[in-house]
This record gives sequence, C-alpha cells and structure tokens, in this order.
Amino acid sequence: MLFQAQPFLIFSLLSIVTVLISSRNENHVQGAIVPVGSTSNKTYFWDNEDFNSTWIDSVSKCHKEGLYIATIETEVEQLLLQTVGVSRNWTKYLNIGGTDLFSEETWRWIRSGNPITYSNWYPGSPYPDPDGRNWNCMGLDPGANWTWVDIGCNEYFVMTLCEFP
Repeated sequence: MLFQAQPFLIFSLLSIVTVLISSRNENHVQGAIVPVGSTSNKTYFWDNEDFNSTWIDSVSKCHKEGLYIATIETEVEQLLLQTVGVSRNWTKYLNIGGTDLFSEETWRWIRSGNPITYSNWYPGSPYPDPDGRNWNCMGLDPGANWTWVDIGCNEYFVMTLCEFP
C-alpha cells in the first residue's frame, strides 16, 4: 500500500517544501554553486559562499541552479565527498537529501522517494523523535568522521551540497 501511495507522498512533500521555500525571505538564498567532484553517474556541487543554510534553503538553492540536493547512494560517493571535504577543510554540516518527513523513522531520498539502502549513519542515529524536535532532515557531519546525522529542517548552521543529474 505504501508503494502505491509513494508518488502522491512525493508530490505532497515537494508541495510542502515549495510552500516553505516561497514563504522564506528570497534575499537569504544566495551564493555561488561550484562543482567539487564526480562519480561515474553524478557530479556534486557546493555553495562556496553561504555557510548558514537550512535544509529547506539547500533544496531551493539546488533547484534554482537546475540541480538536486545531494544524495549519497554508494560507498564510492561517500568516500568522494569525504575526500573533497577533507581537502577543502569543511567543518560544518552539509545538507544532503534524506528525510523522514513522509513517515517518522522511515528515511527516504527526497529526489526519488526511494528508501535509503546504503547508509553511513553516526552510531545511534537516526535518533527517534519522541520529544518533537523535528529532526526530519539529513546532514553529513565532518566532525563525526563524515557520518550522517538527522538534523532539524529549519536550523541555520549547515552548508549546501547539490548534485546532477
């Protein structure tokens, strides 16, 4: 039943994100998106000017550039981003395109709606959310050996990472 409803859920989530983006201050979305590395099937881009984005901002920035918020679907992609991040001395979280906004504790890639199969979660993550902190979005944490953590979708402390195609 969930898989039959998945296109509707994706459309609904994207509609919610679009409303949130359009309600934000347009002057906050700024920066220069530059390529940082490629695998055989995608290229990653980084906003090298804005180091204080929310996950919603990152979705918007990538979209405005004709890109998508980054996904990490293989160990090769994980190692590429880790290598790039170390060489560029990235120290802040990077927004990546995983979310459990569809269903708490069921993580999916926002771009495709597919369940996350490869993962590199920090031990104990993702955290259950019984106290309503709304940690429904995913970040890549350079301070925790480049593992994934669940973060608040509207927290301003994260950099933007995009991909194409």
